[in-house]
Amino acid sequence: MHLPEPLWNGEENPSALSERRAEVWAQVVAGYYISNLGRFWHGRLLRGSISQNGYRVFTVFSGGSRKSTVAHRMVLKAFVGPPPTSEHTDARHLNGDKADNRLCNLAWGTRSENMLDVVQHRKAGLEHTPVQSEGPTWFRGYTPDDYLVGVGLQFFHDRKLTTEDLCLFWRCSRDTAQNILGGRTRQEVPRPEGWKNSYREGETHHKASVSDKDLEEALALYTRHRWSGVRFAGHLGIKQITAHSILKGRTRASVPRPPGFQYPWPKSSSRWAARGEAHPATALTEEKILEAFELVMKGKISSYAGLGEHLRLSKSATHALVKGKSWPGLDRPKGLEDRLRVRKSSS
Repeated sequence: MHLPEPLWNGEENPSALSERRAEVWAQVVAGYYISNLGRFWHGRLLRGSISQNGYRVFTVFSGGSRKSTVAHRMVLKAFVGPPPTSEHTDARHLNGDKADNRLCNLAWGTRSENMLDVVQHRKAGLEHTPVQSEGPTWFRGYTPDDYLVGVGLQFFHDRKLTTEDLCLFWRCSRDTAQNILGGRTRQEVPRPEGWKNSYREGETHHKASVSDKDLEEALALYTRHRWSGVRFAGHLGIKQITAHSILKGRTRASVPRPPGFQYPWPKSSSRWAARGEAHPATALTEEKILEAFELVMKGKISSYAGLGEHLRLSKSATHALVKGKSWPGLDRPKGLEDRLRVRKSSS
């Protein structure tokens, strides 16, 4: 089998060589070689694959068995040796780049050191592997000790880490991090003074207080821009059911509603609304509707389609308007529905 060159002689400093990208190779198991730059060889260069956590992984067949190993651990074992103590369980990427498997970027470390690296790299603005959005599975079967949980809670309390950052710091799923934050698990770890178990960046979470001033401003924006309830809830950082209760006036009724406030806004599935234009039904007035009805009675509008086109309403919304299912308080001209039906059938 063709061997990679040059093989490491054990005398040169492989870390210094990797810093200037001078490559040397060392054998991992029979027939398999790893370089100080993190490349892998078995008769030829192998690309390997990327794990769910973002690490380069290679597969080794030895003694009739198959084993997948991350590249950075193989580099350290080949050129540095095994972990110095039983506590040095992690292979650290010193610059936070999981794709940089050069020996000069690697070191054995404890779990605490590795987790604190994550914090420092996040503060430095480096990108990390996205956190899985759901599911209670711990990353790589790892459960953080009380010290790391306490550090994470303090950083979260100081608004230096988000929930996503904690998932990386603790190597857990979002569900698990939220259970810790909510006090459903790891209750034995003391919480910082003044602890709130929920925060959102730049917003007031539903478990924190929403002041009357903030609510009044949000109601003004809701009315001015004709927000949906979902948008209103997102602005305040509250649950949709809480937003619904506020907008309905069931709670926080003491906060004044601005002129023009309405909840919900009149509904319509018109094609103009689908194009992203202003919702036509919200711009309707009694005068506009009665004017359109008068045009129908004069024969200038002869069909439901024509009336819908004039008022910029969908077919279903136009029928509802004529039949009195919407705007029921309007005085409709006698024979309005018959005129539209006759014109429609004769066309």
